[in-house]
Amino acid sequence: MAVVVVVAVVVAVVVDAVAAVVATVVVVAVAVAVVVVVAVAVAVVVVAVVVAVVVVVADVVVVHTNRYCVVRFNSSNFSYKLSEKSRPENNKFLYIFCEIEVNTAC
Repeated sequence: MAVVVVVAVVVAVVVDAVAAVVATVVVVAVAVAVVVVVAVAVAVVVVAVVVAVVVVVADVVVVHTNRYCVVRFNSSNFSYKLSEKSRPENNKFLYIFCEIEVNTAC
């Protein structure tokens, strides 16, 4: 009878130790997975912000010729002759931007 009790206690201790190790491994694995997911999410956001900034900066291009100021803004091309007084009323910022660039650069 004493042998059965000793074996039962040893089995219980071993099972408890294995369960504790498994629980620790699971907790560590979950923590590592959370860190990896957060790191990937942050990296995706950073890349998206960098790409957005590069696209916006690269999308505003001013080209000067003798009589034209061509401004590319928001993937649309606007152009007008400097000698003409026609202003694109739908985008006053564009005209002001172009006018400033022409007055300072040309």
